[in-house]
Amino acid sequence: MKKSLTTRKTDDQVSRSPAFSRQSVIKAFQRLGYLDDFNSVHITVLRNTTFPFQRITVPNTPNISIELLRCYAEDLRLDLSTFVRRIESLSK
Repeated sequence: MKKSLTTRKTDDQVSRSPAFSRQSVIKAFQRLGYLDDFNSVHITVLRNTTFPFQRITVPNTPNISIELLRCYAEDLRLDLSTFVRRIESLSK
């Protein structure tokens, strides 16, 4: 069996997923009715102020990946593109 030769991709060839600032993501959730419920060194928990009082755990990292936003949108039954546009408008 032949071993395939693999070439390493340079930084220019690697596609990077977009990331959004943590502050703009939290502002977008606050506009949707979520408030700070718990803060620690590693995470921030946001709680919805209306029933069913859903909670969201946001990592305390400078940027939030699009993959994590996709999970949030799916859990909250939001349209991802609308939610991303809202975050982008807040970061400007």
